Parts: sequence; C-alpha cells; structure tokens
Amino acid sequence: SLSANADAAFEFVTTKPKGAHKIHVRQSSLGQRGSAKAATVIEILNDDMPFLVDSVMAEIQSRGITARLVLHPLFKTRRDPAGTLLAIVGAGDKAWRDGSQESYISVYVDALPPQTAEDLLASLSHILDGVRLVVEDWQAMRARLRQAARAIEASLPDISKEQLAESVAFLAWLDDKHFTFLGAREYPFGMCEVFFVRRRVVAGRKKRRLTIRVVWGVGGAAILAE
Repeated sequence: SLSANADAAFEFVTTKPKGAHKIHVRQSSLGQRGSAKAATVIEILNDDMPFLVDSVMAEIQSRGITARLVLHPLFKTRRDPAGTLLAIVGAGDKAWRDGSQESYISVYVDALPPQTAEDLLASLSHILDGVRLVVEDWQAMRARLRQAARAIEASLPDISKEQLAESVAFLAWLDDKHFTFLGAREYPFGMCEVFFVRRRVVAGRKKRRLTIRVVWGVGGAAILAE
C-alpha cells in the first residue's frame, strides 16, 4: 500500500553514511488493491548531485528491466555525526552543494530473482561511486580545458587565425554544457619534431615542447595539442 511504502522509505532514510550513498532492495507490490503485482523496489539515498537519475536508469534499462514507477524527492536534512536523521528541514532546491541536500530514488520494477537483484545492486553501487568521482572532479576538468584553450591560443603561431579561432571556439562550446566530462589525462612528450599540416600540405616543422591532453566524456573525446 501507499502508506506501507512511505513508512519503508522513511525508515530507509533515517540513517546515511557520510559522504557516500546507501542502496538496497525490498519487496513490495504495485497496483490497485485486488490486482496488485509483486514488485522489487530499488532504493538509493545519496548526497544530491547531477547525473544520479540518468545514471541509475541507464543501467536498469540496459538490463532490459522496465521501471514501473520512479520517485525522486529532494530534501534538506539535519543529521548527527553518526548520520542519524534528526530532522527534514525543507524541500530541495538548486543549492545542491550546500551539504544538507539529499536525493532519495526509488525505482519500482517487476519482481526480480534474488541473484538478479544482488547483481544489479552491486553494479549500481559501482556506478554511483563513479558519479561521485566525476562530480567532485567536474569543475577541475573544466578548468583544465579552459587552461588548455588559453595555451593553444598562446603557443600555436603556425596555423591560420581562422583555424585557431575555430579550435578555441570548439573548446568553449564543449565547456558550455555540451559535454559531460568523465576524465582527463596529460601526456608530456618533451621536445619533439612537430609537423603543422594545413589542407593536407606540410606547412613546416620545428622543435617545440609537445603536450597532448585528452579530455573524454559522454559522446566522445577532445584531443588537445599544446
């Protein structure tokens, strides 16, 4: 029933590990009285952050599991040092980084066999760990992209102004919420012979210190040479 599910959800959020998510499954039912079907409920409690629902649902759907109901309330909490809930102090808002906003996700699916549910939980927990890492490093990766764009402007005198402007504009476009940054890596090569190629014609060669930066994310990767 609705009241039983509400009670179970509140019981679930009464404790939370600091700086980490909490996840489990429970068995319930979904539908009208007399025609209710057995259901498995996947419950997740987390510090609020971007990408949570999309990441969770992508994994569930990739396994061919259909979500019958998805609930995602956001709320502000006050907890003691052990993570015990003292009060829900308000609804969630855009200030998700304030340290008090939490995300509760419950996904109702057709009843899953125990082993399937256990495997799904393990996979979702791993994905949520990854989401936390991405969000924590997100702004740092964007800063690295902007730094690379400035370096490209300052250190590539052997290409046309038009090509340089187009390259820098592309990086600015990536930074403007068109790219989900998942990682970055820098490859220093020291002093290298570098060809500058324009329209399939070798324009010249010179000694310079070459660094290749690769920033990757959803949809592909950007390779930056400095």
